[in-house]
Amino acid sequence: MQMFMRADAERARKLAEEIALWRDYQQKAWAAIETAKKKGPPPPAFLPHPDDIILDAKEGVLFIGPVDEFWQTKMEETIRYRDALIMQDALDGRSDKRLDGEPMREPGAAGLCALLLEKSIPPRLRLTDVQWVLRMMKYEGMPKRALMKELYAAWRDLGKDLPRGYVFPERTVMANNIEMIMSQVREMIAAEA
Repeated sequence: MQMFMRADAERARKLAEEIALWRDYQQKAWAAIETAKKKGPPPPAFLPHPDDIILDAKEGVLFIGPVDEFWQTKMEETIRYRDALIMQDALDGRSDKRLDGEPMREPGAAGLCALLLEKSIPPRLRLTDVQWVLRMMKYEGMPKRALMKELYAAWRDLGKDLPRGYVFPERTVMANNIEMIMSQVREMIAAEA
């Protein structure tokens, strides 16, 4: 019993040290960011960003954002995908047929995909509801040709060679695909348990 108590005490001590270390890091990073904001130069880029660190007395330290350059690049790519999907959703809403001439039966799933990606972005970098609406209003107010051109460039920038005027798969199709993937993931998790 004493051995377990000592092990628990040691774990608690290490956890407290780890939390203190990261709390100190957060405070210094926030101070450096505030100082830079007051002086005018762009704030320093911290990895991990202090807002992306969660300190929990029971669980320890949790990182909800990128912790190194590789993951920073991945997060920036995710944000670019989200932005392209918002544009795609605006175009899909204005399209009445697919590239093959088939009529649109329901809206495309680009907006749904953009919302899903938004949840994977650290809260400090997510769009507010107002920002989201303003973007949609901007794209809805653009001439369709200009929107198609900007969207085509966004997809090309992401390495996707989609034809100009491409319409995203319908929501039902995408929902079925997501459900199939989630079912397979559940089966894999159950098999590992």
